[in-house]
Amino acid sequence: MAPKTLSLLFSFLLIILSTTNFSMSHAARHLLADSPPKIPTLPEIPTIPKVELPPLPFIPKFER
Repeated sequence: MAPKTLSLLFSFLLIILSTTNFSMSHAARHLLADSPPKIPTLPEIPTIPKVELPPLPFIPKFER
């Protein structure tokens, strides 16, 4: 194969890869599988306790 057609094919493949989300995630999965994760994993987000609001006084909407 001529180097020109090879580079053209490569750029075309790169465009396809960058436009589709599936192949992007697929590539990321391969990268993660090949190398140990360098990015520190985020600590688990603690669940926010539900704050009980005091009952609001009833406000009639259309009072004239």
